[in-house]
Amino acid sequence: MFTVQACNLTPRCARESNDSGDVRIQKIVALIRECNYGIHDVSRFKGASELPRFNMPLELGIFMGCKAFGGKDHKAKKYLILEEQSYRYLDFMTDLRGQDIEAHNNDPQIAMRHVRNWIANTTKQRLPGVENLWEQYLLFCEQLPAICKEEDWTVENLLFNEYSSLVPLWLAKQRIIERQSIL
Repeated sequence: MFTVQACNLTPRCARESNDSGDVRIQKIVALIRECNYGIHDVSRFKGASELPRFNMPLELGIFMGCKAFGGKDHKAKKYLILEEQSYRYLDFMTDLRGQDIEAHNNDPQIAMRHVRNWIANTTKQRLPGVENLWEQYLLFCEQLPAICKEEDWTVENLLFNEYSSLVPLWLAKQRIIERQSIL
């Protein structure tokens, strides 16, 4: 989420609303319909039990189906597929053979690099370098407990909307501070 917001995009998630009357898959379908970009980490399939959870591959499939069958408005959708290990997806999703899938080795800095570079190539934006983003992320993580304390929140209990509201505010403050130090 940090990388997406630092690259001037808005992350979306079914957790942004908490209405028990909403069926989660319908919220996901609605979000996919609204979004031009999708980032799907298919390595996140291990549940609390021994049974796998296939939510991420399912969401990727819905996104791919929307792009293929959603009409002309959806043909331009772009997506990034992340996986923990190179080619491991071939053990459980052989139909993805031929896709450009990026392995992150369960390393957040590598994942950040893949996401940042994909956004730069996809949107043609000039973005901060990966090293700069990583330093900003580490600083944000270091300051997050104090920021939460000011809001009477805890890091462990942050809701999606709370976290996603803090990141752009923090980034904007950092950019102001950086500009002031350059003048």
